[in-house]
Amino acid sequence: MDFHGNINLKDNEMQQLVFEQETSFPVDAVAGSIVFKDNALYMCVALNVADPIWIPLTSSIDTYVHEQTSTATTWTITHNLGEENVILQVYNDSNEMIIPDTVTPTDTNEIVMTFNTAIAGRAIIMFGDEIPANGIGIIEPPSADPDISNVVFNSVNLSTPGIDNHGIYVKEDGTKLYSITFTTVKEYTLSTPGDLSTATQTGSEALSNVSSAFLYGLHISEDGLNLYTGDDDDSHKIKRYTLSTPWLLSSISYHSSYITPSQPSGVALSSDGLQMTVSALSGNFRYYTLGTSWDITTATFGGNGNVTQSSITDMFISPTGLRMMLTGYGFVRQYTLGTAWDTTTATYDNISVGLPVSSRGLGFFSNAKMYVGITNGINEYDI
Repeated sequence: MDFHGNINLKDNEMQQLVFEQETSFPVDAVAGSIVFKDNALYMCVALNVADPIWIPLTSSIDTYVHEQTSTATTWTITHNLGEENVILQVYNDSNEMIIPDTVTPTDTNEIVMTFNTAIAGRAIIMFGDEIPANGIGIIEPPSADPDISNVVFNSVNLSTPGIDNHGIYVKEDGTKLYSITFTTVKEYTLSTPGDLSTATQTGSEALSNVSSAFLYGLHISEDGLNLYTGDDDDSHKIKRYTLSTPWLLSSISYHSSYITPSQPSGVALSSDGLQMTVSALSGNFRYYTLGTSWDITTATFGGNGNVTQSSITDMFISPTGLRMMLTGYGFVRQYTLGTAWDTTTATYDNISVGLPVSSRGLGFFSNAKMYVGITNGINEYDI
């Protein structure tokens, strides 16, 4: 029996469960085993003391896998399932689940999908007795947006004696955490992704071209080549640094700066580097568009954020650009953006969580963990 993947019990659902197609039932199977055979899932069960038997968990489902090896805005898929009303599961070449812009069946054996930008990847087309009869179904990706309505401190603290953590950034896979401490960036490697109790400091670099004693906020591009922070000086600058080797702090060098009207406390950029939001210690934030990806010198003011509060010590915007968190001295609040990354469309979700009074930096690992920088340490929270 060839089984791989894992079971992630979240919200009473099974997630990330992967099976290979089997040609026969395994010999001497243990009760509780599950296999995918004849296009159906079977579970091995034992009734009283009788020998285990296999019972079907699903009806037969036919599948077709389309591999799109070249980037294209249009994918034409000939699946030959003989049915227009199918279920689609679509991934890009980074194995991230995505949703096409349009899906059109040309007949019972072919589907045409379109995307805003040219991408490569994979599509899985499924049809069976349990597939809904009305229209094409698209399996949507799980939300990557954190929700802090049930956040709880799990008693994990990374001790940083004598250091205030003014900005936090977590690599997407949860294996790296970076923090801004005064004028230095520190790197921690997490042997268990997202678990701060397994953190080991693996880097520390004092940043050049810093005008003040404190830096606030931290953002790193998804490729690990650009780092941004706010300089608490009279010019209120956002500073950009580049890394010649992705994620390696020792390869960092100063690149450029952008002057903002208020004392910056946090910075966040969209995944394509064309949109930027800067929060201010005074309690407001401003939205910008960039003419060139990641180049903050090409920033154009797009409007004030649709929120004000007494103070903002750091900010976070989720990878989808639809969820924003603002933290201050003793709290973090959650907002939803009506238009991705456009913080002028932000609305308060009426969700606020109390934090230590010394709370400053803020970071997230997917929708599972929240990290709060405090005096002498970083606290970890379960979401």
